[in-house]
Amino acid sequence: MQKLHWEAEILEALESAEEQRRTLENMEAERRELENVHSEEMEALKMENKQLQSDLDEMMSRAQGKELELRMQLNDLHSRLQEKHELLAQSESRAGRVQLLVEEFKQEREQLLSTYSHLETKYSEVLSTSEGQVVESVQLLTEREDLKVKVEELEMLLKQAAMDFELDRQELQENLSILEKRLREETDVSEMELKLLSASPEKGQDEEVKHPHLMDHAVSQYQTEVTLTGGNVDGFCEGYRGDNVVPDPVLEDRSPERGELFCRGCDHRIPDAPGTYLSAENRNGDASQEMLRESVSPLQAFVDGETRGAVEFHSVETKPQEDSGGGSHEDEPRDETVVGASGPEETGDPDECSVEDAEIKSLPDNSHDGQELVVDLDSDRENHSGGPRDCVEALNHENQEVLKLQALCNTSIDENLLLHEKVSLLQQKAEILEDLLAHNSEKVRTGRQALEENYKLKVQMLLLMEHIRQLEMKTIQTSDLQIRYEDCMCENAKLKEQNCELEQKVWSLEGRADVLHSFQSRQVSLMDDISRMREENAQLLALLGQLGGQEGSSDTEQPESPTEEVFLHPDGHLQAETFTQDCCEEFEEQNAELRRALAELQDESQALTETTQACR
Repeated sequence: MQKLHWEAEILEALESAEEQRRTLENMEAERRELENVHSEEMEALKMENKQLQSDLDEMMSRAQGKELELRMQLNDLHSRLQEKHELLAQSESRAGRVQLLVEEFKQEREQLLSTYSHLETKYSEVLSTSEGQVVESVQLLTEREDLKVKVEELEMLLKQAAMDFELDRQELQENLSILEKRLREETDVSEMELKLLSASPEKGQDEEVKHPHLMDHAVSQYQTEVTLTGGNVDGFCEGYRGDNVVPDPVLEDRSPERGELFCRGCDHRIPDAPGTYLSAENRNGDASQEMLRESVSPLQAFVDGETRGAVEFHSVETKPQEDSGGGSHEDEPRDETVVGASGPEETGDPDECSVEDAEIKSLPDNSHDGQELVVDLDSDRENHSGGPRDCVEALNHENQEVLKLQALCNTSIDENLLLHEKVSLLQQKAEILEDLLAHNSEKVRTGRQALEENYKLKVQMLLLMEHIRQLEMKTIQTSDLQIRYEDCMCENAKLKEQNCELEQKVWSLEGRADVLHSFQSRQVSLMDDISRMREENAQLLALLGQLGGQEGSSDTEQPESPTEEVFLHPDGHLQAETFTQDCCEEFEEQNAELRRALAELQDESQALTETTQACR
């Protein structure tokens, strides 16, 4: 029973043990489940803890960043406040400067107004002076044209005188060469006859009685010599038939009719290859005087033309034509023209010659010198054809400058009005700034307003600076105008000096006309010397005739003296030849001087034209 009991107890114990084992297993499973849950929860908590730690770290970093940002913002705010305080101080200083600038601007405006009034007065003066200068320029142009006409007339007269002198010189050289040739032939013939007469006077008398034609031949030779030399034939005839002649039977036998025929034959003319020459001295004198009158008349007429009237002289004809542009003139055929220079104007200076009474006539001229003169006149007229047009263009240019100055004055007036308005605006803005400075309680708002006002002030300052620059530019322009005005005055003075120099040159050219008068006087003196030489030759011929008459009745000793005189006679001819050669050399020297003077006159006229063109 016990076993059963024991077995029952064992069974109960076993059952309880199994139950306990089961419970333990259940408990173990639960514990495992709980451990798993706990481990899972712990892992979740760890993950959460880690996440929270990371979040905390992030939050800490964010907090630190925010703290730094806040500190930076605080620092920025402090710096901004300081900057605003500085800007306020600067705005106050700038406001003071603006007030000073406004005052300075007012002073400058007053100065500009005074300078503007002064410039207006100067502008009126410049206008008056410019008008006077225009009048003076017109007068100078007219005077220059008159002087140019005078120079052209002087050149024409000098060329004409040079041509006449060249022709006269050539004729005189031809005459002198012919005279020298004739004199040599006649001296040889006379020496041969005198030798024959001195060797056999009685035989010569017989031959004269037998052959009277020999004496006639000698008389004809003397006649030709007298006609060539232009001596006095009456004196020769009287010498041949005078009381000092020893009576000769042969000569006494001659009838007076033959003597009269001999004297009449002295008045005949002998033609020669270059031309015919007058036999008597009076005719030669008249011809030379006529040539002198012809050579002197143009210059004398030009000199007298300044007080009496116009003198017409020959040159090349020019026919002006109007160009298609309306105003320019071209010269037509340059073969024929006559220019008449008018006398002085009734109201102007008596020394000035006007060119308004120019006359045109036809005169053929085929010489080379005439063509050169035409070329010179045409070139001068073409160079000076645009004178009035240049004057009109200069007047138009000056009128345009006057209009520009008037426009500048109007713009300056408008700018002054704008400056007044800007001054009023600046005053209003200064009052606004004072009101803004009174309300400094609100710093941010006042700072913003101050910044805005500072920006506006900067803009206004820039505008003021630009305006100041404009004012400086205007002052520079006024200084440039002043400099131009002074330059104009200097140029006017230079033009006056150049005009004076041109007048002096013209006076010097007119003074050189005296060279022509001196040349004419020298020519007259040379003609007188030539006539005196002819008279001396006639006297020598008369002495030869007397000696020939005395040889018939004189002793053998007496012919020695006439022979000596005869031998002395060639020396006289040599002296005459040397004198004529000297005269020819003087003629050549004077001709060279005249050519030089003409070249100088042409150079000076060209220089005058160049200077007038440069003045234009």
